[in-house]
Amino acid sequence: MVVKTKGERFEGEVYCPICTHQVPAQVYEQTSATGHGKHVVVPGQKCARCWTSLDAAFIVRMLPADAAGGPVGGRIQGPGGLTA
Repeated sequence: MVVKTKGERFEGEVYCPICTHQVPAQVYEQTSATGHGKHVVVPGQKCARCWTSLDAAFIVRMLPADAAGGPVGGRIQGPGGLTA
């Protein structure tokens, strides 16, 4: 099966299976030759809390483009408009 990837990365929150917390991470869309797509965590990232690999993490939520400032480079806003 041929897998195509899109270069656009987005901010999201993923669940770290080791420390069991939700942490910010970059995700991207991966599509197959049949046109079906899924979002996956960008390989090589580390958890901000326990420093383990997030390659096995699953995505809890994707931040909308307007909240995160679009593709990577935007800021994540927490409760009350505070930036993390």
